[in-house]
Amino acid sequence: NVPVVVCGPGSIEQAHKPDEFIDESQMDAGERFLHSLLGSLKQ
Repeated sequence: NVPVVVCGPGSIEQAHKPDEFIDESQMDAGERFLHSLLGSLKQ
């Protein structure tokens, strides 16, 4: 087994399915998370 991290906006149960969607608030939260992650990785 290879350790992995799955991250991104929305629900994984809904990902890559017909009529997939996310709320705008989920997109905003995902953007904040990725900015934070990139900031941490730069250090």
